[in-house]
Amino acid sequence: MFNYYKQVKILYQSKDYPIHECLINSNWQEMGQARILISRKTPNDHLVFGVYLVDIYCLGLKDTFYDFNVHQLTYESDLKTQVYFDEPAVECDFNLAHSIIYNSIHYAKNLGFSPQKGFKLSQYILEPEREMELKQDIEFGHEGKPLYISGPHDDREQIIKTLEKTVGDGNFFVMHQEDGDILSNIDEIIEAGYLKPKKVGRNEPCPCGSGKKYKKCCSGKNLNAERAKAEKDHWSEVQKNEKLTLNQLASRKVIDWMTNKHENIIHNALHHLLGYHDIKKAIELFNEDFLTQLANEYAMLDYEDKFLDQTLLSLFLEKKKPLLEQEEIETFLAKLNSYKTLYEVQKVKQGKGLWLKDYFSGEKFFVHEISGTETIKKWDILFARIENLNNKNNQTITGCILSFPREGDCYLNDLKNQYKEALKLFQPGSEEWLFNFRHTMTPMIVQNLIEYHLTMGELKLVNKENNDLIFCSFSAPVSDYKQLENFFRSHKLLQFVHHDRREKVFHWLDKNDSIIGEFRLKRKFITIEANSHERLEIIKKKFLKNIKDWVGEWNLEEKLANGQKSTSAQGREMQFDTHFIEADSEEKIDEIIAQKTKDYYQYWLDMPIPALDGMTPREASQRNSMKEKLIDLLKLIENHHEHNKDIPGMDIKKIKKKLDIEF
Repeated sequence: MFNYYKQVKILYQSKDYPIHECLINSNWQEMGQARILISRKTPNDHLVFGVYLVDIYCLGLKDTFYDFNVHQLTYESDLKTQVYFDEPAVECDFNLAHSIIYNSIHYAKNLGFSPQKGFKLSQYILEPEREMELKQDIEFGHEGKPLYISGPHDDREQIIKTLEKTVGDGNFFVMHQEDGDILSNIDEIIEAGYLKPKKVGRNEPCPCGSGKKYKKCCSGKNLNAERAKAEKDHWSEVQKNEKLTLNQLASRKVIDWMTNKHENIIHNALHHLLGYHDIKKAIELFNEDFLTQLANEYAMLDYEDKFLDQTLLSLFLEKKKPLLEQEEIETFLAKLNSYKTLYEVQKVKQGKGLWLKDYFSGEKFFVHEISGTETIKKWDILFARIENLNNKNNQTITGCILSFPREGDCYLNDLKNQYKEALKLFQPGSEEWLFNFRHTMTPMIVQNLIEYHLTMGELKLVNKENNDLIFCSFSAPVSDYKQLENFFRSHKLLQFVHHDRREKVFHWLDKNDSIIGEFRLKRKFITIEANSHERLEIIKKKFLKNIKDWVGEWNLEEKLANGQKSTSAQGREMQFDTHFIEADSEEKIDEIIAQKTKDYYQYWLDMPIPALDGMTPREASQRNSMKEKLIDLLKLIENHHEHNKDIPGMDIKKIKKKLDIEF
């Protein structure tokens, strides 16, 4: 995902680029809708542009979008044909275009409407308002009154409610967009009677045709009371039958209302959540049911529709509050005061809960989570929502939970950097901006997570040559012990490092003193160990052909660094006789590998590690700039072992003690 703040920087610079063209639809005055396209030429002869859909009659800047570094052929063939699909575009005076956009925003603001959120960025393509002499002879509204033309994706009820509040009932017109298409001009629309129906007086006949006065029939009081009772009975039955908790019931109520009333907003929220990623790919990664739950949660609690200017849950609470119990209202308020973000698991308390650390702010706290303690492991990174129930110290995880692999450190670091950049843009001590920014990070995190799974694949453990880490152990019976010992002691590449009554140990070291292979010589047996296929091939060429007269048949055992047998070795031709060790010796081999892996940390401390920019762990521990990388690497190793307890792992406690670091 492209960094939001890089977009701000690029678009802010665009006002210094020369204007390529400024266009508008030719019938903007007759139809009351202006589609303005302003493009500027960048130094590389590409284009940056902004599109502004302006509702002259009521809502002002209804929609806007932008793009940059667009090739001129793409601009001509794709963009312009999409923006002006039904009416030819004409050149527009630059000052007139700005006057339409800025004045429409002011007009709509007086009616209670804000410009579409994309204007926060697309505004940078325009000249600043203070530097323009705006035309004041453009008429907004119709005949002095706002005219709201209802579109297919509008929240019609909310817009009308806003107009009633700002200009008063009877002081504005309302019509459906499809009705307006039938009529040739705005005068015919008004004459045809597409006006907002007047309110019915309390003592007037009820419009339902019952013959009763409105106040005694459908005035709303009796009807609302009946509806409230029916709705309450319905949800009581649902809770009883499905054995839902209060929190689950509350979510069900909102989702049921959302899917019936605002399915289009849920659809928009899903696309906003996924960004440029294809929905089919997202379904493959998450499965359709989980993705639906994630979209519902995002639409309910994080996504603010451009016309509603609030989340669906806040709208639901606004409309349904009289029908809700106080306990339900408190549950909803807890949800409204929550956000979804990344947390690092510090400690797992089986059957009770988790100690978590906010991945961005560093805040640590305990959450109650019983079932999750069975599968969640130390150092996992969770994308989750924490709710503080009943305004007490009773925090718990709710909603959909996703695990963000620690291996995706480049994506995690990018998210952390965006958080740090955001801190620089706002006043310290302001809590509201941080809370709002957390909501904007939700789609960033989801899109980075999708990107990771599409591009990274499975984690590979490698040695310093970047070869797959595979523990290879060769063994053979010794037929001439003395000749072997003399050969190893006199060989210029080998270093004698250890001996006791049972065995003598020789290392083959490279110029940086890293161990390429280890030779363990006993009276009746010899074992040679390496940690990759590539090192295996070198050992074969350098040594095995020279000692073939002093040993018997070789046995080979290969295990991946995660403890599994290597499948890549199956069917591979060897330059010497070999077979896998028989099943009855597997237990012994596992013991050897477990011990070797546990002791491996002693060599690992002084091995150059690619993840540490080629430094050894010991060197990295001495540099403040590298400590964070070292800690992340150790957490990754420990987390990997936590998820695979049956696989040998390095002794992290000893490593921390040797390096004198804590985390």
